[in-house]
Amino acid sequence: MTVYHIIMENKQKFRPDTHLRLMDQVRQVMRYHHYAYRTGKTYRHCFATHMLENGVNIRVVQELMAHADVKTTEIYTHVMEKKFSTVFSPLDALNG
Repeated sequence: MTVYHIIMENKQKFRPDTHLRLMDQVRQVMRYHHYAYRTGKTYRHCFATHMLENGVNIRVVQELMAHADVKTTEIYTHVMEKKFSTVFSPLDALNG
């Protein structure tokens, strides 16, 4: 069984039994608002992708996702939108 660690604001981790309860609550909220339910894995994937898209260092995301190897975290970069218009060379700053 895969054990997912969900880190809360108070730095505590959910145990697997509380993880199941959490997913039940998420399922209920999604049903109440008439949203399509997604799995916990989908939420993890979205979390990591959005963090990377917003410029969070990949090593920080690796730690938050509890990945042993950064190569696992790099998987999330394949779906990121390429925003080349916002990327500038450090040499551009030399022109004043």
